Amino acid sequence: MADGAHRVGAFLIDIALSAGIAWIFTAPAAPQNWSLVPWAVITVVGVAVFGQTPGHVVVGIRVARFRAGGTVKFVGLWAVPRAALVAL
Repeated sequence: MADGAHRVGAFLIDIALSAGIAWIFTAPAAPQNWSLVPWAVITVVGVAVFGQTPGHVVVGIRVARFRAGGTVKFVGLWAVPRAALVAL
């Protein structure tokens, strides 16, 4: 189980990566809220497909997969409301 420091560290890495990607398209102006677009894509795709974002990989954590009927299910579409709630 990941502690708060690991979670915050992973989040900050993902935010920095997203801001860098957004800055490529908005330079020389600051990306402002445009950084939420690459962050949402990184979060939804990373968590839904791999169970990890780039920040999670760096700090060594992952999103827990749940079991339904004894079989392991992938995280899948649960990544969408998770990303939306964090973005708010």
